[in-house]
Amino acid sequence: MGALDRRTDGPASRDYVSLSANGRYVAFASAQSGPLNVWILDLETGKESPVAASSTMMQRFPVIGASGGGDEKTLLVFGGSPFQINLLDVASHRQTTMLKHPRYSLVDARFSPDNRWVSFTARIGPNRGWIMIAPIGGSNPVPESAWIRIAEEGAEDRANWSPDG
Repeated sequence: MGALDRRTDGPASRDYVSLSANGRYVAFASAQSGPLNVWILDLETGKESPVAASSTMMQRFPVIGASGGGDEKTLLVFGGSPFQINLLDVASHRQTTMLKHPRYSLVDARFSPDNRWVSFTARIGPNRGWIMIAPIGGSNPVPESAWIRIAEEGAEDRANWSPDG
């Protein structure tokens, strides 16, 4: 292991960090330009850029996909009340609702290694949730009828994909 190398500057915090599998990009939430929103850091160039359009709704918990951002152009972000899962286009800063429910907060989303599925947690009550998967690539938001429940879980459990999916 080599020496530590500082990758960010400035006093603002950088939270909810997600590193791409290829090690080039880091997505994170920061309030360095106002409300908490999503930023991305290119570790090769050192360039740090906001990717969520400024809004009054906080954007947090960004997730980079297996290849560096879904198809290297999108991030998963969570926001709203109850939380919903949005796809954030890095280039245009446009968000599309991917998964939402009128009562349950949907959190902890992760792209599958082949970027064809997303796993997530539906918080159905205090200390209760369902681990779910949903297909990517059809209509958005993905209809609840297409969601597949994998397991019931406790307060801090969440799903993640194995390297081979």
